[in-house]
Amino acid sequence: MIELQKELVQKIKELQDALDHIRTLQGIIPICSICHKIRTDADSWEKLEKYVEDHSDAQFSHGICPDCMAKYYGDYIEKDENKDKK
Repeated sequence: MIELQKELVQKIKELQDALDHIRTLQGIIPICSICHKIRTDADSWEKLEKYVEDHSDAQFSHGICPDCMAKYYGDYIEKDENKDKK
């Protein structure tokens, strides 16, 4: 009986450790529809990346999607392409 209790205590500790390790985002997250900042519980606004990193184990790596590349750097891309054709 004592051995069974020891095993139970050990399993409970393992489960608690696992729960302590797991960090997930859930529920409704208020986000600005324009700048995509997140409203925190303290009614302040912070960047999406910071909020997610602070509330989960996720990290961000930045890049530029093709749509933004064309929108913000399209002139440079066209110049480079035209330069290569000469």
